[in-house]
Amino acid sequence: MKIVTIEEAQAQLLALLEAVEATGEPVLICRQGTPVADLVPHRSRSRLVPHPVMQHIRLDDDPTTPLDEVIHTVLRTGLVHLETRPPTQAPYRLTPVCLGPHLPDLDNIAEILAIAEREGFR
Repeated sequence: MKIVTIEEAQAQLLALLEAVEATGEPVLICRQGTPVADLVPHRSRSRLVPHPVMQHIRLDDDPTTPLDEVIHTVLRTGLVHLETRPPTQAPYRLTPVCLGPHLPDLDNIAEILAIAEREGFR
């Protein structure tokens, strides 16, 4: 594999393209020693051969089903889901705390929380 800098690639792009086309050997283009791009020969693919990922996809539904039937099925499924409500939970309850005369300043939240949690304010 031939390695060139970006400056060399800019100056010799046509010659590099011809060399890649003729030999099929890729060219690595680097900026300050770090690879940036590969100049590789083009591979034409047959459009008749499916992509390897597409070979694993399976359609369970019939894609020729009319769209209104699909929409009705989705809406019916959604309505059934909405009709079955989850069990209700008891509301969250707080334990009341009487702060009484120990509440000197309502602007100091840290002090109020320390008193409510029965800790000494620092």
